Amino acid sequence: MSEKVEKDVNSIFRTPLYHIVFWALLWLVFSIRDLVWHNNLMHNLLNQSINFIFYTGISYLNIFYIIPKYWEKQKYLQFSILLLLTMGIVTFINTQIISTWLGFLGATEAAELFSTVEGFIINLTEVVLIVLISMSTYLIIQQAIKDKYAEELKKKNLETELQLLKSQINPHFLFNSLNSIYVHIPRTAELARETLEKLSDLLSHQIYDIGQSKVSLLKEISHLKNFSAIEEIRNGNQVAFNLELDEEEELASIEVAPMLFIPFVENAFKHSKNSGKLDFFVKVQISFKDDELRFKCINSYEPEDYEPLKGGLGLANVKRRLDLSYPNKHTLNINDVDGIYEVDLKLKVYEN
Repeated sequence: MSEKVEKDVNSIFRTPLYHIVFWALLWLVFSIRDLVWHNNLMHNLLNQSINFIFYTGISYLNIFYIIPKYWEKQKYLQFSILLLLTMGIVTFINTQIISTWLGFLGATEAAELFSTVEGFIINLTEVVLIVLISMSTYLIIQQAIKDKYAEELKKKNLETELQLLKSQINPHFLFNSLNSIYVHIPRTAELARETLEKLSDLLSHQIYDIGQSKVSLLKEISHLKNFSAIEEIRNGNQVAFNLELDEEEELASIEVAPMLFIPFVENAFKHSKNSGKLDFFVKVQISFKDDELRFKCINSYEPEDYEPLKGGLGLANVKRRLDLSYPNKHTLNINDVDGIYEVDLKLKVYEN
């Protein structure tokens, strides 16, 4: 058992109120049950008070010594032998005391019963039942705490993975943007300055927003516009870019995972340009209908002697991010037909 689990289990078992309620309920139930063979509730309460001294003793011995020393170390044979031996000894001593006590109260018939093997078996049955109840309670609580920590660890690991996936976007994207500026510095300082301003906005978005789980959709759209503008500057008249949006009022309240769409747009420009096609287009459509956000990115490329990249870090990255950020709340379809490459992404952006 890990230290954190052990600490939480001990904190529960060291709370006196839990123990008082647990044993008081069992004490009362067993006393009422004994009315079947001894119709004196006060006698039964006193009898069970004696019994429960032994019951609680063997239960705590089992929980705090026998289970940690043998059960949790998978020494099941030693555990079984020691527990059975302890229950036998405790039952024998308890039976003798109860027989004497009942004789003192004048319950001769009951006293004689507990001095026989039958009485020993009756008492042993109670001891076994109490040990099973207390042990089951302990193990259930322990397992529940283990499950809680396992779930927390899983969540933390997924969050860490998501942050790593986000961080992988930055170097690749920054390199492409700087390359665009480098190309235009010799041609015109004004154009380079304009590109730098857009790059500044892009980096600001990455630095300050990438760590958030959700950002405004309008901010992501602005990010796409800046990136596309840099690519248009870089490629000149070779590219025709078109961004189609629903009314801004319909999109203003929507939040999405940051940097989710940019890899698709980035790939669209890269695939088209690398195909050798002189004129190509990239079209992005963002719409919202029936609580579903739809993102489409379509680009042309020269299919002859060229196969567009469908994998790589960018696409694998964004697919994994979708699985983590929108589990069972997204569909992603990619089609490649006759020189047209199309990405169709649908997101359930609101919690059900």
